[in-house]
Amino acid sequence: MSTLLKRLWVLGLALAAACGDGGPSKATAPSLTSITVSGSDLLLIGQSEAFIAVDNTGSALTTPWWVTDAPSIVAVDGPTGRVTAVGIGTATVVATNSGVRGTKTVRTLPNFTGTWSGQYEDTRCEATGGWADARACLNDPWGDLGIGFIRMTLTQDRDTVSGRMSLLSPETGISGGVSMEGTLTFTGTARNQVVNVEFANVRFELSQNGEMTGTFEQVYTRPDFTGTYRVYDKLRTMHRSN
Repeated sequence: MSTLLKRLWVLGLALAAACGDGGPSKATAPSLTSITVSGSDLLLIGQSEAFIAVDNTGSALTTPWWVTDAPSIVAVDGPTGRVTAVGIGTATVVATNSGVRGTKTVRTLPNFTGTWSGQYEDTRCEATGGWADARACLNDPWGDLGIGFIRMTLTQDRDTVSGRMSLLSPETGISGGVSMEGTLTFTGTARNQVVNVEFANVRFELSQNGEMTGTFEQVYTRPDFTGTYRVYDKLRTMHRSN
């Protein structure tokens, strides 16, 4: 074999070995095509939660950027995704990475949890049946319109509220909920040996400074009376003590 042929033969072997022994090929990382945002769909004002962005493979993204379309409803920390409810309403939280977006709708509500105490004011009354015959709106003890004390202990789970309420009448259990507009409504009936008092048309709200405002009605009934005695009330002061 000539020197030239030997060189070509050795070169061919080397090229064949190089082509056949290139080592394991690196797998191509899957491209980011979608983002799913994980977090609560309802937060009470003051609550804070770190949301998570997950890619289309199920892995958590480490460097998404976070924003919201309603900063007056929820505040969002851009680098960390921590969402804080600051106002009443609905907001969209957005996570962005490499031009891909994921969204989560969050509803926010006021937090009525706590022990509340204050004063309420009778504004007017109506009496029917036996209550009207007894001139309930004019005579004591039922018609003494004025100012009374009110105390409530409330627990809130999402938009459901329960607890206890007491005026001058016996303490009663109450249950209700918070509307999308942030209004607390509930019902309850206090009873003693003489009279039943139903709390009706309750509409309480939280002001910006944390005080509770609103109106409610007390509906009195007695087994020995026909009709009802209805007192219309409004909160004068109502503060949370814890």
